[in-house]
Amino acid sequence: MSTATLTILLAGAKTSAGNLDRADDKPWANLPLSVTVNGHALESWVIPSEKSSSCAVRSQAACYALGRKWVFGSGVLGAGRNEVVLALPVNGTAGESAVLPESVYVQYDALRLEVE
Repeated sequence: MSTATLTILLAGAKTSAGNLDRADDKPWANLPLSVTVNGHALESWVIPSEKSSSCAVRSQAACYALGRKWVFGSGVLGAGRNEVVLALPVNGTAGESAVLPESVYVQYDALRLEVE
């Protein structure tokens, strides 16, 4: 059986931990990113609170580069169109003291799918 490798690189992620690098038992401090390929759920990527940053709202190099690879059987893929769905928690929020969106988010840098 051949394998497929999905690689996701993030330029940044904002969890409910904000820039504090600590969870303090906040919901979504450790942020799950779910990945589904053609309806087949891969293991969720839980982005830890200490990797949270506010990269999208400022212009400086103070972000954490994050990456993860998933290896799975290529039988999940089909000829022609395939669907990869990336999802954060529905209504995932992160309270803000500044005038910023309260939602959690990630900034995608690169996505790569390789089949061997």
